[in-house]
Amino acid sequence: MPIKKTRLTREERASFLLRAQELQAAGLECQIPNEMQENFHDLDIFVAPREGNILCELPSGVTAYAIWVRLTALRNNLRLENCRIMSDWDPESIALCQNQKGVYRIGQAVHLTNKETLNQRIENGLKFHHRGDVAEGWLIASGLRPIPDMYRDWMITKLSLTFTDQFGRDYTEQAQANLQRSGTSKDSRLRVRSSLGGIRQREIEDGYREITSNPSRREPRI
Repeated sequence: MPIKKTRLTREERASFLLRAQELQAAGLECQIPNEMQENFHDLDIFVAPREGNILCELPSGVTAYAIWVRLTALRNNLRLENCRIMSDWDPESIALCQNQKGVYRIGQAVHLTNKETLNQRIENGLKFHHRGDVAEGWLIASGLRPIPDMYRDWMITKLSLTFTDQFGRDYTEQAQANLQRSGTSKDSRLRVRSSLGGIRQREIEDGYREITSNPSRREPRI
């Protein structure tokens, strides 16, 4: 006897929203139920352009993720309690890393202090007391699932970020990054380090100002 599934899991909903956003961006008509859209009005998510993010496969087989975001509350008393990253090759949600004595380190790809990331703030319940409050920083995560061979070095790769608030409502946004395979490049610009934070921060801020000053450059939002 067939079983009718009446509710999607968070992972399934995030995957559905990602696919729907891709279809809409391609100009195809795609209807999304209102109940899956309504929570998007409480949080604005800006993700750095792909040049400002890191997706790096290390020789050990670990994949390092470092995504820069700026979050703006669109309501009072909003609290974010979880964040997950999804990729096309990893159907399971990739949880954020925990710090090691105040430092986030993933091989030679990521080395950031606790103050530069949002990981611990989200783990502790990232609070926005007033509408318009802003939080910005890096989301650091690592995954063990191998990246398929079809994803070539420097390929523009799509990811999905999903934030969950205190009511269990999800807010999903698409991100992009240039994939670096095997961590073989010597170019230090592809590493997220505290010593280079000022340079990378200016690059991200320039991208943010360019997009926000010209709203037509922003990708369609669900």
